[in-house]
Amino acid sequence: MKQINALFLDNKVCNLTFKLLLVTMVLMLLTSLAAAEVPVEEPTVDLTIKAAYDNENIYFLFEFESEDMAYPGIFHDYYRYENGEWVRDGYSEDRMTMLMGDHHVNSFDTLGCYVACHDDFRFMPDAPSSDEVSDHEYFGGVLGASDIRKYIPESRGEEVTWDNVVSQEELDQLREENVFLDLIHWRAHRSNPIGYSDSQYVLEYRHSDTGQSPYYTNWDDENEQPAYMFNSDITGFAALSWSSIENKEIGINDYYYLSEDIAVPFDPEHEWEDGDTIPRRILTEPTESRGQITADGTWEDGLWTVELVRKLDTGYALEDVKFEEGEIYYIAPAVHIGDTSGRDHYVTWGYSLGIGTEADIEAVSFTGTPDWNEVPSTTITLFYPSVVSYDFLLDEESHTLGGAACTRAGGTSSPHSPEVMGQFGLDLERSFTEPVDVEPEPEPEPESIPGFGVLFALFGLVATTIYLYKRSK
Repeated sequence: MKQINALFLDNKVCNLTFKLLLVTMVLMLLTSLAAAEVPVEEPTVDLTIKAAYDNENIYFLFEFESEDMAYPGIFHDYYRYENGEWVRDGYSEDRMTMLMGDHHVNSFDTLGCYVACHDDFRFMPDAPSSDEVSDHEYFGGVLGASDIRKYIPESRGEEVTWDNVVSQEELDQLREENVFLDLIHWRAHRSNPIGYSDSQYVLEYRHSDTGQSPYYTNWDDENEQPAYMFNSDITGFAALSWSSIENKEIGINDYYYLSEDIAVPFDPEHEWEDGDTIPRRILTEPTESRGQITADGTWEDGLWTVELVRKLDTGYALEDVKFEEGEIYYIAPAVHIGDTSGRDHYVTWGYSLGIGTEADIEAVSFTGTPDWNEVPSTTITLFYPSVVSYDFLLDEESHTLGGAACTRAGGTSSPHSPEVMGQFGLDLERSFTEPVDVEPEPEPEPESIPGFGVLFALFGLVATTIYLYKRSK
């Protein structure tokens, strides 16, 4: 009987020890994952879209929540006065973009923005160095570029790589045949305060449309100081306070930006003090094709509402999609929120847009000013992509289904739903053993803080010691 009791006691201790060790391992893993730095907080975000049109214009209404629910991402680049010098500092503004096209770009209808996302463009692990790009005959010599941005596969030769661009004659022919993607680029800081969204297009590179940009750099190279400051007769101050920006004391209805109508030439004789802050960008009214999209973005209780308007036919056929009633087009929206930039944004697969015809998102016809309460809405789920790219989706070695399962499959459930893709993106980001060298400054390492995993590890060690002690007896 004593032997049976001893065996029973040993088994109970053994079982308890095993369970404690298992719990310890799980909690230590969770503690490790919780401490990992990731650029976004959630794997997915929802974007609500409404669309309408009349005889001349197409109207879009977008609604999405800012990741920082307490405050909108309205701050961007600034110059801060520090020890007699103007140093650059700032944040990344909230942004909303939308690629638009028709059937001419292969797979855009299903893969969406992935057709323009590749392993070797900026912020990706295989991005070429700035010297490599600058030394390239076309990108450095013709475009004057030092990095590679969005491009579609049709702009490359048989091997789809950053440097294998087709000839200028072929690029011109592709544009003539509408083989490019139109890009709406709304920015909370660099365009929204003056009532515009930027307009760009993607072919072999992400180009800006013809015309004046809605912003330009506020810097005097010769004197190493801002070129303009606030007009105190209008704003009541010559510069912002850096502490008011850091502490989020400036709201969306305040002067957090600097536009030409509230700017005056910089006065070096002004009694500048440490912490004085001037925006790095001057906002100005865009022109020609680049000034085709008007914008009205408002923020309340964590929700951005952005209304965009442009002509159905802008007259710039080599840069903008021409919308016609009864036709179906394709769109791929994306949003940057939570002080993120580069590839750290939320994306989606392709969605169909019907102009007065049935599609995923249907633009309805109206006369006069659109009543958005009467326009049906469509909510789509965007996801965090990490470094997943077009190349990865079509690589059979790393992705056996070769991209086929990555489409939305008509909106039905699939192994590659936005929720699955977003979680995969977060897990992939956490799996990096070394930071990808793409940011100007590396992110600080998270501080090591003992958590429950450590406590359970100690508890498990004690339990194991007790077990071994009893076994030895």
